[in-house]
Amino acid sequence: IYAKMDWAKIPKILKGTWPRKPTPILDTPPTVLPRRFAFDTEFDPREGYFLRYSMAYPTLPTGELVVRVVERHDVENNPFPVVTAPPLVIAHHILADIGFLEQYFNLKEGDYHYDDTMHQHAVLWAGLDHDLDTLGSLYAPINRWKHLEQSNPRVYSGGDAEGTYYCRTALDKELNADPGSRRVYDDIQIRLVSHIRKAKRIGIKVLQEPSREIAKDLQGKVDDLQVEAEALAGWPINLKSNLHTAQQLFDSERLLEFAITKGAKK
Repeated sequence: IYAKMDWAKIPKILKGTWPRKPTPILDTPPTVLPRRFAFDTEFDPREGYFLRYSMAYPTLPTGELVVRVVERHDVENNPFPVVTAPPLVIAHHILADIGFLEQYFNLKEGDYHYDDTMHQHAVLWAGLDHDLDTLGSLYAPINRWKHLEQSNPRVYSGGDAEGTYYCRTALDKELNADPGSRRVYDDIQIRLVSHIRKAKRIGIKVLQEPSREIAKDLQGKVDDLQVEAEALAGWPINLKSNLHTAQQLFDSERLLEFAITKGAKK
């Protein structure tokens, strides 16, 4: 899929329609909360200290995108936006942002709906990476922005919201074209978020001593498999490394060539 979607960009590049420039950033919070918006936050991962939020949403009647990146002091020195109806909040890994969303928009659970592009992509493409950098490179009409975290944090933050908005638009179409995946996402995957949030807040009862024994037993099996893999491969392969595993299976073992040959014989 990566190669296919990269090749699909070539006509757009030749026409000058890709990549588009990022949407200019506004630095003030909205006075009225949009009915549908992508939302992302930046915070100190060690201290949990909130730094800024970003949001992206279309305006009526043109559908032109608005991107806002609002610093902490501006959030805290402005009134809450007016909520006219329960909004749809679009996020990537919403569990990281949901607390700040409720705090700074004066919302509580049940006051809003949400979609999560990480979970959407996980349902549709279980074997691929689901980070926002990957999704942005696949679906967003803007160029990659994740490398700007230190050099240009505001553009980085705006890119997270804008990219998430575009990704959700594309992923929603893919889900609608695949009724089975749509049911899994709507009925199972996205509903897990509230349960995981509750479990993180109050904890999960665990039988600690049996759990430690089970974990120890599983780790022993993993260690045995690692030793066996090194012996079979003849070099210190790391089974945790996708690169090492792919190198052994496809370069040394020639697994793909074997599969093609076997398929041709049928």
